[in-house]
Amino acid sequence: MSLTIASEENRDKGVFASTIRTFKTLKKKAEENGIETQWLPLEAQQMDPEFEALESNLFSYPFKTYDEPLNNVHVYAGQNLENEVEHMAIGIINLVRKQGYKWKDIAVIKGSESYNPVLKRCLQSTTFPILWTKKKHYA
Repeated sequence: MSLTIASEENRDKGVFASTIRTFKTLKKKAEENGIETQWLPLEAQQMDPEFEALESNLFSYPFKTYDEPLNNVHVYAGQNLENEVEHMAIGIINLVRKQGYKWKDIAVIKGSESYNPVLKRCLQSTTFPILWTKKKHYA
């Protein structure tokens, strides 16, 4: 089992509060039952500066602005969900066909279940290899 927990220096460690509580509970239960646990800190990986700025400020207040030109992060606000999904699909197709990306290099992460029917409807007519996953809640 693995859990992702923010480092002490991370400004957004509050986002991981439930994971930290889960970790503490599991560690306590393991100790009570004589099960050995290991803490394996992962080495920080080199991240694109744009994504690093987004990751460290997404849920932060006050946030720090990123004043460099953007090349890897794109934001599009459509008139409706269908428009957003169609724009995204065209962008992904261009990445694969014209810029040499592989399908395995691309992920679509949505924040709302309301996108599901629109994504299914818009993407079923494309050649996208689609893997649907669903958030699972464990007691």
